[in-house]
Amino acid sequence: MLGHMTTLPQPIGRASFLGRLVLGVIASGAIYVAFTWALYFAIGRGPENVPVVFLFFGLWLVAFLFLVMCFVRFVIIARLTSMGASRWFALLLLVPYVSILFVLVLLFYPAKIEVRHDVVA
Repeated sequence: MLGHMTTLPQPIGRASFLGRLVLGVIASGAIYVAFTWALYFAIGRGPENVPVVFLFFGLWLVAFLFLVMCFVRFVIIARLTSMGASRWFALLLLVPYVSILFVLVLLFYPAKIEVRHDVVA
């Protein structure tokens, strides 16, 4: 029997938040290095490869935006849910320097909602 299904992110604890945060940083770095390397070699082959450069840039942009959306949904909003805070606080990520403090608050603030580890799908 299927459990209650929801499209909202499940609350996560501090350790899960830290793990997902580190994984997100590593994934964004890997995407940056891979596409920068590909662009470097595409540009170095001459002006006839301009369409390839635009293709690589478009792919990089789509991959980066997808990663950001997943990060906000499954890391930031999940942590805000476990803290009992409004999801609108995720907009603080758009403010320079405040975003770093915001992530630190998310890391150290205790959860108000009990995080379930036995979720049945």
